[in-house]
Amino acid sequence: MNTMDRLLTKYMLGEARLAEIEMIDKWVAASKHNLRYFTQFKLVWEICELVKPESHIDIEEAWEKFKKMAKRGKGPAAIINMICQIVKAPTLIT
Repeated sequence: MNTMDRLLTKYMLGEARLAEIEMIDKWVAASKHNLRYFTQFKLVWEICELVKPESHIDIEEAWEKFKKMAKRGKGPAAIINMICQIVKAPTLIT
């Protein structure tokens, strides 16, 4: 996980300090690519929030798939679609 992903995770958890939030805001405003990445990261986060612990998802298998995709450099869109497959939801991003 890179530094920005760590900051974004803190942000999504509500644990980011003011200086970190300002850093994220500047990073998002710096380019369309950053804005798109942030938007997709947030969407992945929100989708994950929908998955409830009482579901019949094999969490270990899902985590392994996620790690493999991340290692291969798959972007947030591929990860969102993988999550949708796991929870049997329609694919959101093509």
